[in-house]
Amino acid sequence: MSKFQSVQDWCTTFIKNHWGKLLSLVGTALVAVGGWAATNLQEEIKSALNLQDATVTISTTTPKVELNKKIDIEAHVDSVGLSSLSPGILTIDVDHDLVSVRPKATVKIKAISGTDAVENMPEIKVIKDPSGRVKISALYVSGGLRVKSNELWIEVIPPTRLVHPHFDVSDTGRVNLSGDWTIEVGGIPGKMTLVQAPDNNITGTYVIPGGKWPHGKIVGFKDGKTFRVRFSVPGRDSTETIRVAGFFEIQSSNGDFIELTGCAYHLRTSNSVYGSVGVEGLDCTKSVQYDQWKVLQTATFYASSPFDKQER
Repeated sequence: MSKFQSVQDWCTTFIKNHWGKLLSLVGTALVAVGGWAATNLQEEIKSALNLQDATVTISTTTPKVELNKKIDIEAHVDSVGLSSLSPGILTIDVDHDLVSVRPKATVKIKAISGTDAVENMPEIKVIKDPSGRVKISALYVSGGLRVKSNELWIEVIPPTRLVHPHFDVSDTGRVNLSGDWTIEVGGIPGKMTLVQAPDNNITGTYVIPGGKWPHGKIVGFKDGKTFRVRFSVPGRDSTETIRVAGFFEIQSSNGDFIELTGCAYHLRTSNSVYGSVGVEGLDCTKSVQYDQWKVLQTATFYASSPFDKQER
């Protein structure tokens, strides 16, 4: 008898004697493999059977943004399959050479059975000028499910330049008072914004939160270094006004800010006529007279603003 025949006979005898145990071992192994697959592959199985499906939408309220300013992004993940979505990850997709995503580009998503807004979205900023627009999208991954969002195109615009008083390019050395000012009227702080036209007429607005009249309009003119305007008295415009008379001067050795000092006169209409006005805007303790007006009260006026030495 050959060696091969002997081995074959031995195997046959072994299988006959241990058939039951072999079937038991195979069954146990199959159960174990099946249990592992059910535990570890159920998300992939659900995805493969299209039991899980999703849509991902991102939106913004800032389609135009300046460099280094935050882009407000909202994201929603909707479960649209037969089975609810298992926990997953949302990744913000950008060109990282142009856009910063902090603290990181990934966000953990909890299990979803309907529609859910993504919480704890990262801070997104454009950090380098792309000379146009930048693209933002997102990728949602849950098990074997991968879903891309819509694309957002964000336009990058030049930064808003704060307007300050400056030299007028049309007339060398001529100061234009247009811009935002910090003011004090009788020691009460506020703000004013002025616009000076080419003919030196001035319009604007004021805000004095702690004042008797918290806000109003400004009209008047500038002549040389002389400042003469009226602050409106809301609700009493037909009978009252606040006349502000003062003088401005560029200050500091570098000429980097401008000051305006004077007096504010609260006036009410009257029939009085005076022979002279007096000196206004220099000493607020001294009386002045205006034809057709009665001075009700006088207060100090002060204003300051950064000064832009570049001609514009």
